[in-house]
Parts: sequence; structure tokens; C-alpha cells
Amino acid sequence: MAIETTLESKGRTHYRYLVLLFIFIITAVNYADRVTLSIAGVAVSHDL
Repeated sequence: MAIETTLESKGRTHYRYLVLLFIFIITAVNYADRVTLSIAGVAVSHDL
């Protein structure tokens, strides 16, 4: 009973927004990496 009242008094947390932000950042980095490799892929393949 005391635990429930303690959790209710703190209110909701914003972890879902932090997780959404983290997923967005990871997706943006992944997309940027793919675009960069598609542009520079030919030059990199010639060097290797």
C-alpha cells in the first residue's frame, strides 16, 4: 500500500519520450551512414 501511494505521488515519467528520441537518433545515424557509403562507396572500393 505504501509503495503504491509513493509511485502515484511521483507522477508519470517521460521514459517513453527518451526511448523514442534514442530510437530516432539511432535511425538517423544509420540513414546518414547508408547515404555516405552510397556516395563514397565507389571511391572506397577503388582504394581497397
